[in-house]
Amino acid sequence: MLKRKIMNGFMIVAGAVTLVFFQNCGQGFVAQKVGEADSEKATTYLSSASNQLEPGQDVEFALTSDTVSGSAQYDWSHKFNGISGFCTEKNANQGLTYVVNCVSNGDLQINLTVTDQGIVKVIEPVIAALVAPAVPLVAPNEIQMTLSFEISAGTGLAPWNSAVAPVEVFVGQALRIQNSDSVSHQLKTNGRPCISTMDIGPSRTGNCLIKQSYSRSTNGGIYDAASGPGAPFFAVSYDGFQLYAQTCSGCHGNLADSGKQGRRPSAILAARNTVPEMIGQSAIMNLTPRQIEAISYVLGGR
Repeated sequence: MLKRKIMNGFMIVAGAVTLVFFQNCGQGFVAQKVGEADSEKATTYLSSASNQLEPGQDVEFALTSDTVSGSAQYDWSHKFNGISGFCTEKNANQGLTYVVNCVSNGDLQINLTVTDQGIVKVIEPVIAALVAPAVPLVAPNEIQMTLSFEISAGTGLAPWNSAVAPVEVFVGQALRIQNSDSVSHQLKTNGRPCISTMDIGPSRTGNCLIKQSYSRSTNGGIYDAASGPGAPFFAVSYDGFQLYAQTCSGCHGNLADSGKQGRRPSAILAARNTVPEMIGQSAIMNLTPRQIEAISYVLGGR
């Protein structure tokens, strides 16, 4: 009978040679080759070697292994938002490391195939979100496209924030998560509103690119993978296209034909408070500032 043991996120399977893929704290996705002789020593893993995962910067990924020989050949590749070869490769297929530079926010998938002594080993892909740093708003911009959230020192196994004060974002924004705690954290999602983040070590950041609408009641909870559902992250994500259709299209027509193209949040707020046809309409009056930003964003306002 096979014996299984969980240690620091590793699944050890004795009695067989197995490749097990999962995400290891601080080391990204892991492909671990386990043998009978030294099952707890043989490791192969692919991870990011860069502290900041940002567009416009060289981002390095590395393979660490004690089971790959010095004569192995490496075939690296990447996809950026599903597009192959979108980013600039700085050292393509030159060994244990791979460096790319991407010009915009997006999901970067790193793929690696190792050919060693006639055996082809496919390493589980790493997916990392690249997000530009949050910068202060300057005229004429009114919409912050990168928001920051801090996991406070001492959070440990506790919730990241309160249910009465969820983080509000909209599709198209990016959320940068700063870990100010002394232990690692990782945001676990079901694909909404973003993919799960890589492990976020102390004093490091993780990125969440908002791609879909999300509410806890409709889509289920998101939480710290290291602690489980008992350590939730409370957030809500809005889709500007849906909000426009629900609250604006009745008067202003379809989004593509709307005469309100380019309207900034301040203009929408001003109209809501002064235009007689809008005053008193609960669907419009109850919009939060973030929801108004989401509508403005799809209208092309900034």
